[in-house]
Amino acid sequence: MKHINWIILILGFIVGAIGYWTADFSEEKALYESVFYIKAPGAFIAVLIAGLLRKKEPAQNALRVTFGVMLGMLSRILFDMTLDPSSHNLFPFELMIGLVIVMPAAFVGSYLIYGVFFLAGKN
Repeated sequence: MKHINWIILILGFIVGAIGYWTADFSEEKALYESVFYIKAPGAFIAVLIAGLLRKKEPAQNALRVTFGVMLGMLSRILFDMTLDPSSHNLFPFELMIGLVIVMPAAFVGSYLIYGVFFLAGKN
C-alpha cells in the first residue's frame, strides 16, 4: 500500500517538473502560463489517476499530488538558484501561487472521481 503513496507523489512531481522545466522564464507571463495551462490540468488528471489507484482517500490523494507538484516546482527553482543565486528571489511567492492554483484543481478532481465511484457503488 505504501508504494501507491509513492506513485501518487511521483505523479504530482512529474506534473510539477514538466510544468516548470518547460517554462521559459525570460517571458513575462511564463509563471502564470505554466500554472494555468500545465500544472493545474496536470494535477487534475494526476489526481484522477490517483483516485483509480486509491478510491477511499480523496483528500490524501489531492494532498499527495499537490505536494508532488510543489516538489517538482522546487526542483527547478533550486537548480536555477545554483546557477544564479539572484534568480527566483521571490520563490516563496511562486510556490504560493502554484499552491493556490493547483490545490483546488487537485481537490475538485479527487472528489469528482470519489463521487463517481460512490454513485456507482464501487466504493
